[in-house]
Amino acid sequence: MTEMKHPNWLCAERLAESPRFCEFLDATSRHSSRWPHNRTTAASWLRDACQVESLGALGVDPVAAARLAEVEQRFMLWDQNEELAL
Repeated sequence: MTEMKHPNWLCAERLAESPRFCEFLDATSRHSSRWPHNRTTAASWLRDACQVESLGALGVDPVAAARLAEVEQRFMLWDQNEELAL
């Protein structure tokens, strides 16, 4: 299995391309420019949050994969309730 076909990479791509995930980022991590997030900035935010140079690295770095799972869990909670747990 190549990095680009790994389920973690696919999950990150799905999140970055989701307009709802961009809304989540707008609500929780606004740009200093105040422009809304889009799929490019969402992918960049995910790379920073997971501390990887590319989303493909999520397939080979277990620590980064755990960070992605945490982000996904926070997003799913927010998506269901439009709020974050304290």
